[in-house]
Amino acid sequence: MGRQGSRPLRRSGEPDSDVFAHCSVLSGHGFLALRPGQPVRFEVEPHPPGQDGYFFRALRVTAV
Repeated sequence: MGRQGSRPLRRSGEPDSDVFAHCSVLSGHGFLALRPGQPVRFEVEPHPPGQDGYFFRALRVTAV
């Protein structure tokens, strides 16, 4: 993952839609990592305004 175990996710089809994702929310077995551009499914919740530069936080991220 990127800096400090985090990486922005982009919701397809939505402008300005980067979502903060921490490695602790990845679902699966064994070593978990995401590649840039890899499709994933995730739930979104509001993130404290401007914290880490994102307005949304990903929950339960699963690679598809």
